[in-house]
Amino acid sequence: MSSVQASHPTYELHSLGWKAFQQLCVSVAGEVWGQVVQGFYDSHDGGRDGAFYGVWVPKRGEALEGNFAAQCKFSYKPNRTLNLPDLKDELAKAARLADRGLADNYILFTNMQLTGTNDETIRAAVEAIPGIKRCVIIGCERISQFIQESPRLRMLGSGPIKFD
Repeated sequence: MSSVQASHPTYELHSLGWKAFQQLCVSVAGEVWGQVVQGFYDSHDGGRDGAFYGVWVPKRGEALEGNFAAQCKFSYKPNRTLNLPDLKDELAKAARLADRGLADNYILFTNMQLTGTNDETIRAAVEAIPGIKRCVIIGCERISQFIQESPRLRMLGSGPIKFD
């Protein structure tokens, strides 16, 4: 575990490998959404590493509902920052999912760093896809915060998935 700020630990998510990171993201989604999240087989996932249908209330006064598609973008390189060009393939898959009514809400998990300006640019590009109402991007900093705040997620990390 390295530290971005003294009170905000960042887990070495790049060391997990893409499959373990994908499993972690499905667990995080279940914790965050309070829903059973469907994970999909490694290949032929159709652009969805996870999905659920229902209502998510991320904060008081805000509710997102419909079909949720979750996609993971993984990098083996530590300290890498997510940029819009990294998502060329994912944008095409998101458009196909939206066209089929499977992505009213598109959630992108990444083990890369997420800057405020890149979040704004990427969200605008995804939300410009007809059919996608809302895009949420969860970068390594937020995933680390979820792990830190959730005893259940930390407990999962003591098994085959090591967070630090």
